Amino acid sequence: MSKWYYLLKGKAQGPVTENQIRELLREHQLTLNDIVFREGENKWKRISEFADANFVQEAVGETNLQQLIKLPTKNDPEKWVVLLKIQTETEIKFVQKGSWTTTEVKNAIQRGEVSYSDHIWKSGFTKWERIGDLDEFSFKGETQIFSMPSSKSAGKLKLTEDILKPRKEAASTATRAALKENPIPDEVPEEKKPTDSESTEIVKGDETNEKVDFSEKTSMAFSLKLDKARISDLINKASREAEEKTQNKFDDRTVLATEPQISEKDEKTQPLAAVRIPDIRESESLKVLGNSTSSIPKMAGATGSVPHFHKASNLVFDDENENRKESSLWLATNKTRSQVMTSKGKSGSRRRKKKFWNTVFQFTQIILVVVIISLVFATLQNLKKRNRKTESPISKNLGPNPAEIPQAKKRGTASDDAKLASPAKPAETKEVTTEVASIPILESPETEVLDAPNIIEEFIDLASKPSEDEKKFPPIKPRTTTPFVKIKPVELNGKSPKLRFSSNANEGEVIKFSIRGMTGEILDKPSFKIERTVKRRRGKDPEVNLRDLGVTAGYFTIEAELAGAKSILDHIFVGSKKNFEGQVRNYRKEVAYRQQWEKKTLVRIASDISDLTKEIFEKYMELDSSKEWQEFFSDWRRRVKGADSGEMRSISLRNQNEYAYPDVWIDLRSLRQRIVSEAEEMNSAFLASRRTASSPNRKLLEEANNLANRAGDLSGWRQKSAK
Repeated sequence: MSKWYYLLKGKAQGPVTENQIRELLREHQLTLNDIVFREGENKWKRISEFADANFVQEAVGETNLQQLIKLPTKNDPEKWVVLLKIQTETEIKFVQKGSWTTTEVKNAIQRGEVSYSDHIWKSGFTKWERIGDLDEFSFKGETQIFSMPSSKSAGKLKLTEDILKPRKEAASTATRAALKENPIPDEVPEEKKPTDSESTEIVKGDETNEKVDFSEKTSMAFSLKLDKARISDLINKASREAEEKTQNKFDDRTVLATEPQISEKDEKTQPLAAVRIPDIRESESLKVLGNSTSSIPKMAGATGSVPHFHKASNLVFDDENENRKESSLWLATNKTRSQVMTSKGKSGSRRRKKKFWNTVFQFTQIILVVVIISLVFATLQNLKKRNRKTESPISKNLGPNPAEIPQAKKRGTASDDAKLASPAKPAETKEVTTEVASIPILESPETEVLDAPNIIEEFIDLASKPSEDEKKFPPIKPRTTTPFVKIKPVELNGKSPKLRFSSNANEGEVIKFSIRGMTGEILDKPSFKIERTVKRRRGKDPEVNLRDLGVTAGYFTIEAELAGAKSILDHIFVGSKKNFEGQVRNYRKEVAYRQQWEKKTLVRIASDISDLTKEIFEKYMELDSSKEWQEFFSDWRRRVKGADSGEMRSISLRNQNEYAYPDVWIDLRSLRQRIVSEAEEMNSAFLASRRTASSPNRKLLEEANNLANRAGDLSGWRQKSAK
């Protein structure tokens, strides 16, 4: 099945199937004037131009018909109003005709003036109905009535109006000739239509006048495999001889017959053979279905006797319109079985073999022609592709721009599509013809031919590749006004925060902007800073998405500049502020607790170092025994090491920002190291008996006291002087 493409809002849609195009027509998303492209074509066309697809039925379908055509208001309850659809090259018209009786409608159907697909109405109906759907005109299940031959009485052959229901488009020349030779009476008494459960009564054409019943469901169909010429001759001869030889040989009795099943055992020559044409199709030949003897016992068991009749023939022709209803034609003829059936024997076998080989030969010829055409087409396509490579891929083969193709008028209400007129009120005696709706088929301007093989690639190129206008900006005009630029934040607390730069910049003029600030859930990430540029295009203010630039939650300062003019947004928040502020509050609590703990630790360690310094200086002057000094110094050194906390050991220039009071920690660590060094010298001098009153460095004691006081000032505490 071919692939289709259609235009929707200037853009190509597809590929879709033909059934999907029909569905879009029925749903009013497309009209007959919309532009479509079918795979294998060389240009875009209107939907109405594809005559082989016959999209008109979907565009003006059953639903549209009920909306467009209003029902008549008054009419004879026993008469009908027919709605005919007349289609021309420029418009589709709907015409009402009536009032007609049932017989007049059937005669119009037989003459080909009315089709089973047309619509009809009479008093009591709520909408227009298809003629083929009504029981009054339906051919399904109808029986054909014949007056069978009898030696005792002579009657005239009678056919009901419903026997012949040829379709307008399907009627072939042979069928029309048969109808002309056997005109249908105007008035025929109505007969009861049998159902599937009812049996059909048939009267034999012999001297006994015996009646035979059999079930309609078990009937068999027979057809003859003859060519069209033999079919035409058979029908013409049967019609003429039936008219000449059966005028006075039939009684008034009627027989209801559908598709009689004939037994092979009955080899008698009857004076009458019934030929039925259930469906007329021009392209098929006359077919013969073999007799089935297995069904005869069933017939005999159901009815009690076996019918003695000639084999019926099903004549099948081709019909251009497959949507028409079946039409049944019964022709009465007194041809003997040998004249109707194809002769058996060697001559029939030779003809069948000859016809079979002729069919095989014709089929082989068709295959060869298709293969040759395919090879030629493929060669031409390869040549086109080679020529296309040497030329510009866009400027040479590019088809019409979908934006330039005129959009067909959208289907609106019924008054927009067609001029509606109230249906005429049919008179009781006079036939009235009224045009009730007209749907124009507008001509659209010719469109440029689009190279079919590259349709997908070219539409992708149109969508993905920037146009020449986007690639090259026009020269910037000299400025005549004072430049200005403003920054407008858009949805900063949403998922896609944006910045819009309003300015009087010329087309293509550059606007510079920068963003800097602190990011992170609690502003714990390194500082953020970027610089970018945007351009004014097509007279619109440029926008940038902050998420695309990597901006997360935090506080930022944004600056924009246009030809020296600047605009600043200071300390704006990006992100969900409610969540951010909650996290900041928790962070502040943690920071406050950390600061308090750090202050207490500093005061404790500074006080301990100050006390230890004072103590070692005093013991150095008081003690005289070397043994006592050694015991004291060992204990003092142990206590000094205990005063060295983990914070004081790990602090450095690299991580000092992690402390609230890093300078106090660094000074305290330096002082401790110098005190320990001085204590080691004092220990060596004491053991060597070289101590003097001036040997201790009194400045260290003063520094220790000052540092302890400094730590106490941080927390509001004062270092108490040692007693």
